[in-house]
Amino acid sequence: MRDFAILMPTFNKRHRYFPAVELILKDEFDIQEPFYIVTDAPIEHAVSNVIVSEKRSWAEILLDGLLTVEEKHHPKYVFILLEDLIPFSTVNRDKFFRDFSLIQQHGYKNLSFCTYSKSYPEMIRIDGTDFYKIPDDYIYYSQLQPAFWELDYLKSILTGMISRGKTSAWDFEFVNLGHPHLISLYVWPNILGGFIEAGKVNVHALKIMDRSPNLRKLRKQLYRDLIRSSPSFFFKRVGRKLKK
Repeated sequence: MRDFAILMPTFNKRHRYFPAVELILKDEFDIQEPFYIVTDAPIEHAVSNVIVSEKRSWAEILLDGLLTVEEKHHPKYVFILLEDLIPFSTVNRDKFFRDFSLIQQHGYKNLSFCTYSKSYPEMIRIDGTDFYKIPDDYIYYSQLQPAFWELDYLKSILTGMISRGKTSAWDFEFVNLGHPHLISLYVWPNILGGFIEAGKVNVHALKIMDRSPNLRKLRKQLYRDLIRSSPSFFFKRVGRKLKK
């Protein structure tokens, strides 16, 4: 039984990438589970369920979305996916659901699918499948890679953050409540940093995006943003073409 919902936290400054982001996710992931976007303002062209929070901090907005999904569907797990980490090519659903089923059966609270290949010192084997275990002293223990979270566990992380006044996405990554966090050996089809890295368009992401119609739409928007934020990038590309 696939007992989970998908939740995508975002902010109004990223709304221009919708509905392309949603359509790409459905194209490349073939979503059949409940899917919600949680954000701080209405999304004009969204095609999915949108939860609008009146809160302003990242942790509070995500918690609002989590509580709404819990009330509507009562899933044991949620899959948290940032909008700039949508798949750039088709997700291998066999590996994805195999790994989720294993952590679900064995009661683990977290499983990440990293967008890059990285090894960790410790591995564990569950019913013949290997996973990396994040070291207990690793600084970024609660990574914001695409990940399954046990809903109650994620709620406890967020409520604890809010009570301490540490409510940013960066604060989230430092949280360590002592439960093992696992990483799948299956690499999520995106790129380190996503398509927006440190507030700017990630040029490397543009190079590896598939050429499906909805990804082409997103690439055009990202190129426009890149040119607006960095005109020198545009003129360098034009200059190279003129020299050919």
